[in-house]
Amino acid sequence: MLAALASSCAKEGPPPVMRPREGPVALPVDEVGPRVLLAEQRDAVRRRDADGFVRSWAEDGFFLGPTAQSALEGRAAIRARLAALLGALPPVSVQVAEHGFGLTGDGRGAWAFQELTLAPREGASVTYRVSTALTRGREGWRIVAQAWTLPVPNEAALAAAERFPAPRALEESGAGACAEVVSDLRSWREGGEPMGEAWVGSLSVGTAREEVAPTDEAMLARWREGLESGALRIRALAGGIRCRDHGSVVVSAFNETLELGPEGGRTALPVRVFVVHVESEGVVLPVHWHVALPLPERERAAPSAPPTEARP
Repeated sequence: MLAALASSCAKEGPPPVMRPREGPVALPVDEVGPRVLLAEQRDAVRRRDADGFVRSWAEDGFFLGPTAQSALEGRAAIRARLAALLGALPPVSVQVAEHGFGLTGDGRGAWAFQELTLAPREGASVTYRVSTALTRGREGWRIVAQAWTLPVPNEAALAAAERFPAPRALEESGAGACAEVVSDLRSWREGGEPMGEAWVGSLSVGTAREEVAPTDEAMLARWREGLESGALRIRALAGGIRCRDHGSVVVSAFNETLELGPEGGRTALPVRVFVVHVESEGVVLPVHWHVALPLPERERAAPSAPPTEARP
């Protein structure tokens, strides 16, 4: 879905901090807190410990899992879901590859995009793509929102489009800084405007494994070309734009359908979009957007896509 999914969400802001980690690195002091918290969460997955997994979460945290119905509000709901999933998970090792990390200007917010590979002692490993938004308050760093998804090859997705269910509807919200965010996203989402220049520099994650890159002018050009030629259309799915203003970080999420191809032969794919925004000089700007295909609850989503049952 390169041109199409190069198309899901994004305002001009500071580029993401791209820091691949190959080995021990001396970290700036402001990065230590969020990185330690994310490491503790990974260890909780390895230990299959639901309490450890949610210990790092804010009470009103928001979790998007890879399956269509896994949109959870609140630490209690997240814990209940993860207790069942982690309890059914076989013993695994957890390997991490970081593709993006950023801190807000005030040092009280952070975001990260990582790939986590869960490798059992026997059988195939599974690689999750994890986007996280964090804030620092009186109790220290906490996760306020996180999306766990599984990539699906483009060819497999197009060949089995009918197997992707509509994702669970999200409740509309837009208080605080979200009022402007929701207004801008709705204008884009409903086809009133193409993805704007303000998204340049934000880290984009598409549905396929190779689709991870900073948004650039070429991506915007492909987006505009698709819309103008009619090869790409966007349709809003049921539900609203969920947005929460966490102070230093704003997180939005919404569902839509991408229609690809010529008139009379279009392929429709439902997608879920997760966006992290930060404030820069009084303007709230997107720094990371993550698009995913919602997978069926109890079967493979498409050929060569990993099974989803009993996993986060």
